[in-house]
Amino acid sequence: MPLGVMGWRGLAWLDGATLTQMARIGVATIGQALLSTLVALVCALPITWALVRRPGVLATSAWLAVSVPFVIPTPVSATMLTTICAPHSWCAMLFGLEVPQGLAVVVLAHVWYNTGVLVRLVYDAWQGIAGRYDAAAMTLGASPWRRLTTIVLPLLWPAMLAGMLLVFLYSFGSFGVVLLLGGNRVPSLEVEIWRQTSQFLRLDIAATLAVWQLLMSLLLVWVADRLQRRIVLDVQRRPTTHRATGWGWWVAGAGQLATISCFAGPFGLLVMRAWLPDDWSQAYRALALPVRGSGLFVSPLAAVWRSLWIALVVALVTVVVSWGFTSGNRWWRRIAMIPLGVSGVTLGLGYLLWFGPLGLLQASWLVIMAHVVLALPLVSRQLGLARDQLAPTYAIAAATLGATPWRQWWSVTMPLLRRALVAAGLFAFAVSLGDFAAALLLSRPDTPTAPLFLARLLGRPGALNYAMAAALAVVLVLVCAVVMIGAQVLARPRQAPK
Repeated sequence: MPLGVMGWRGLAWLDGATLTQMARIGVATIGQALLSTLVALVCALPITWALVRRPGVLATSAWLAVSVPFVIPTPVSATMLTTICAPHSWCAMLFGLEVPQGLAVVVLAHVWYNTGVLVRLVYDAWQGIAGRYDAAAMTLGASPWRRLTTIVLPLLWPAMLAGMLLVFLYSFGSFGVVLLLGGNRVPSLEVEIWRQTSQFLRLDIAATLAVWQLLMSLLLVWVADRLQRRIVLDVQRRPTTHRATGWGWWVAGAGQLATISCFAGPFGLLVMRAWLPDDWSQAYRALALPVRGSGLFVSPLAAVWRSLWIALVVALVTVVVSWGFTSGNRWWRRIAMIPLGVSGVTLGLGYLLWFGPLGLLQASWLVIMAHVVLALPLVSRQLGLARDQLAPTYAIAAATLGATPWRQWWSVTMPLLRRALVAAGLFAFAVSLGDFAAALLLSRPDTPTAPLFLARLLGRPGALNYAMAAALAVVLVLVCAVVMIGAQVLARPRQAPK
């Protein structure tokens, strides 16, 4: 209903000036998203090759290094890039930056966030190719170049294109990165929607921009879903039989070490920035007190506890709702995937237009509802895949032994899917904890979330405020990293006992 009201308001205010403004901002947003996608593809392909050709503990560490950034709050990335690309640093000299803002920093942040999406899709497809298909080609005498051009790349193309579309979608709908790191020099539809809503109070123009952004996002989601169905996966997949040897083994190891350094190194620099300065103890003590002049009426630690409580409720509700959606036919699963194309800003604007006239904007459950909607497609997809991989023979055997449907669900289905349910809940927890856009529009000064408080600290001058932002970012990184690593470990399928 909120999106329907927003669509009605947006389509009712179309005029020439709005279309011209929308076209200008849309072209700039598409250009930025396309550049981010191409750079992410260039980074993802060698990383995926190294993971496939040299499995082991180092590969697992590299896999986690590229996966964790996806759920890190955008204010945390802004804090890290502000530390890395500070004036007179190597990053500032490389990109010609006087301050850590601009298109180069935005693209760098998008690549750091979204490379893991590409790696995940391409890795699954490449694993299947490197098994039976690659072995059959080697048996028939195909050279490495022939296997690459006639087998690997054609079979990887659907996965690559689907991953590129998802990265383009996430970069196209990026809000926090562009707002905090763009410095008013990177046009974006999401940022313009927020400005028209919060600064100019032009809900008509904001709704128009949000409608077209939503339509384009839904189109990209539909195309990406169609492409993912064409990904060739070996149903009889076994461990990779053609591992790198000789110099390839060393190159793959060096690539995995470089991946860990590039994607996990910023976390280490953030921790150093939070602990090394002389004012670190004062910064950590100040987290327990309200920040004077910030416009927020609670302390940063109180915002952290509120974010953790909201994330816990969102995880429980999302898992229950996702179970209902994945229990139905394919159409219910498709309905659950629709919010994947809805950004936090678009959803927040829809809530303002729908719940505002009803007088419910002060309700504390609005943020929880928004986070449930944002996490629903990701959790439903993960839980649906786990339920599809569950062999029906277990339920048939239980029914044969006289178990009722409730007994089958409690004694058979739930124990077999316990790990998948916990992993899906942890993923919803991380998505809720890292949200910045929806909370920016729906939170009140007395109920801010931790990412919102972190962004407010970054916008205030003073060494103590920056030290507090770094300390708060370390707390969020630790929580998100632990949750995401736990979700990744639990999501791995266990081998059946022999």
